[in-house]
Amino acid sequence: MTHLDDEKFVANAVNELIRYCPVQQNGQRRVAVSDVQIGEVEVRPGDGIICANGAANFDERVFQDPYRLDLTGLTQARISALASGRTRALRRAWHAWS
Repeated sequence: MTHLDDEKFVANAVNELIRYCPVQQNGQRRVAVSDVQIGEVEVRPGDGIICANGAANFDERVFQDPYRLDLTGLTQARISALASGRTRALRRAWHAWS
């Protein structure tokens, strides 16, 4: 039996590759429609915001060693690479399969 015959290994390897090499490399652009506070920053209506979703895949508070590509480990958190837009259907299909 090889690693490719192990469904759990393949599922984790794909999840880890998508986390490490996200589909969306640049941030999603949004415009605030109301006052909102993000961390310590006050955002006003009309302000532009860039949501860097891919950065969440390297959050040291979520991933033990986020800059290490580990195909054999278990991805501990949901990845953000397939969170919205055109990739949403792919994300749903992937999670239904895995």
